[in-house]
Amino acid sequence: IRAESLRLVGSEMCIRDRFVSGVIDCDGTSVRGNLRNVEPDADHVHTGMKVRLTTYSLGTDDHDTEAIGFAFEPAS
Repeated sequence: IRAESLRLVGSEMCIRDRFVSGVIDCDGTSVRGNLRNVEPDADHVHTGMKVRLTTYSLGTDDHDTEAIGFAFEPAS
């Protein structure tokens, strides 16, 4: 998947909890995920915007095994 092929095709904003959930077109495959590192409002989130995949730590368990989550963020 090329970075330039990832585009937001639909979204739902939750202003109170400050997150955006969306459907990302990954070169023909739809992926549901959250958007990170963006203000959850219509000035910053719009259909067709370019995004990129990002990962983040969800925490570690008692054996120091780290869980990794994924999301999307605006492409630079």
